[in-house]
Amino acid sequence: MTITINRPEVRNAIDEQTAQGLAAALEELDPDPALVAAVLTGAGGTFCSGMDLRAFLAGERPSTEGRGFAGIVEQPPAKPIIAAVEGAAVAGGFEVALACDLVVAAENARFGLPEVKRGLVAAGGCCGCPGVCRTTWPWSGRSPASTSAPNGRPRSGS
Repeated sequence: MTITINRPEVRNAIDEQTAQGLAAALEELDPDPALVAAVLTGAGGTFCSGMDLRAFLAGERPSTEGRGFAGIVEQPPAKPIIAAVEGAAVAGGFEVALACDLVVAAENARFGLPEVKRGLVAAGGCCGCPGVCRTTWPWSGRSPASTSAPNGRPRSGS
């Protein structure tokens, strides 16, 4: 199963409808014996830029009951999810990638939590995702959350 976040006009920012769609797609994964994994990607050269702030200001909440932000970060499915990251995976988009079991990054991939540069906390799920702090970048042996969260500087995928 391939799931594509298809909102390239807003760098695949997550609004309520997108979160509901992701959650619905993931609900199909576990019960289907023909599916063994899912690949999550973004359209238009960007993985995901996080929450759609315009939609949020209009009153939308890009979370789903039981699954949390983007329909994935609090309760991913039992079957593996592979994040195919091209371009930016920043803010909530980084948290979505961290909720996946494996991240495959293109040369142009960028990961980061810019919220800290604005005095905000990345609270969509990164701080509470099971295993996030145990996940490590293979080249550094350090957690991706621990290397970007304190200073907000993006990390390269290469």
